[in-house]
Amino acid sequence: MKRVEITMQTDSVVVEALLGQADALDAYAMESQQAAAKAKTLANERESILQRTLNDIGDPEARAAALAKMTCCDKETS
Repeated sequence: MKRVEITMQTDSVVVEALLGQADALDAYAMESQQAAAKAKTLANERESILQRTLNDIGDPEARAAALAKMTCCDKETS
């Protein structure tokens, strides 16, 4: 059996990342992704707390008033 060796010219960062030997992102990009993930986690926790609080209010009118107070003027961005 004849062996043929082919060398492809590629960016070493990409190859190392694909092989699992290095990160494909620089430190800033990694921190940026971690910050975005943390922000989504905090938003989910906030929503969970809001839902639990509203579920504890039995009176529908009081629940609606509480929801209006808790969500009024939120400036969240998606």
